[in-house]
Amino acid sequence: MQVLKDEIRESIISNAEMLFLEKGYQNTSMREIAGLVNVSVSNLYKYFPDKFSLFKIFVNPAYALFLQRMDQFFEEENDGNYTEENIRYVSEGLYHRILNNRTAFLLLMENQDVPDYGDFKEKLYEKMSFHLIEGIDQSSGYEPFIIKIIVKNIWDGLFIIFKNSGGHQRDLDRIYLLLKYHFMGLSLFHDKE
Repeated sequence: MQVLKDEIRESIISNAEMLFLEKGYQNTSMREIAGLVNVSVSNLYKYFPDKFSLFKIFVNPAYALFLQRMDQFFEEENDGNYTEENIRYVSEGLYHRILNNRTAFLLLMENQDVPDYGDFKEKLYEKMSFHLIEGIDQSSGYEPFIIKIIVKNIWDGLFIIFKNSGGHQRDLDRIYLLLKYHFMGLSLFHDKE
């Protein structure tokens, strides 16, 4: 029986991460991963029984935790307070929560066809939509359908910002501008009293 080496295992994981991020789950093959690691496909299967078990390494611990932390964040966030200060607070909170699980966030957002994890985007959309709609003045003429589009745009924008990272401050500034643009529009639907 061959002894599994930590270096090979780590190389498999890092190369799989690169390919999953670059090509997506469906377009990445175990053969490609094995080629980058310079091991045979049969040897690769000694480390990981299938591509899904390898993918889970990146997303499994973060999936439920990320959704839970977003729930906590929405509870902390001040409904309808779209001042510059609050938008900056929300921007920083989202930035750090996503940054701590960047790889998982990108993989979950981009790979909706992966079993057990394909609902991630929809859950994020639902959580934020519910949070925003809950704080809206019902008599303001808001349209829930439009709020859901705004939420989708925000999450898709966050995905693009993290996928094309320009560094800490640039990403934070981009998130702030994305949220400011969307939230200033949402302020029209909140009671101004």
